[in-house]
Amino acid sequence: MGRQHRPLVAWYGDLDLLPHIKAFIEQGAVDAVVSYGKAVPADVEIDRKTMTRRLESSVRGMLASALRGRPLAVQNAHSG
Repeated sequence: MGRQHRPLVAWYGDLDLLPHIKAFIEQGAVDAVVSYGKAVPADVEIDRKTMTRRLESSVRGMLASALRGRPLAVQNAHSG
């Protein structure tokens, strides 16, 4: 999905939820790819901001791979 279409599916900021959902439904079907990253164990030694940065980095990597047409979950499943 190109950047020009992302506002049709993304709900963010100060958008009112119900009008957004109505507009989304009116657009018709949307195909979605769902990717799962590796589990990240919670560690009491790591503060929440460090954990957030790690998780954000992981999600950004999965998104970049999906946009390139090579989801990480598929690559990891094939690599053993």
